Amino acid sequence: MRSRDAEFVNLAFFDAYFSNFIEGTRFEVAEAREIALEGKIPATRPADAHDILGTYRLVASRPAMGRGVRDFPDFYRFLSALPGAHAQILSARPDQRPGEFKAVVNVVRSTRSTMGMAGSPARS
Repeated sequence: MRSRDAEFVNLAFFDAYFSNFIEGTRFEVAEAREIALEGKIPATRPADAHDILGTYRLVASRPAMGRGVRDFPDFYRFLSALPGAHAQILSARPDQRPGEFKAVVNVVRSTRSTMGMAGSPARS
């Protein structure tokens, strides 16, 4: 594997691992590597494993990651692309409503945030 390819794979893995880690999905690094890079889904935690795998597949996609916020003509077109990315990440978790914005506010410490059904951030 060329150096740039290895760097891209490594960054995608770290992104997938830590994005899920901060959401509470905990795996040993070696097990997470097998999930992301080899597609090995442990029988004991398939839903959590699919979260890591779905995230990895998105962030390891050069076409998906090659398109930045500034590549969209305006913020609302960027915002309209987010459900597709979310659907890809959670494709194995239909119970999590892949591709739909949350309708319930998340509370983190003393802040509140959500993306409303119309796609506008809620403010506290």
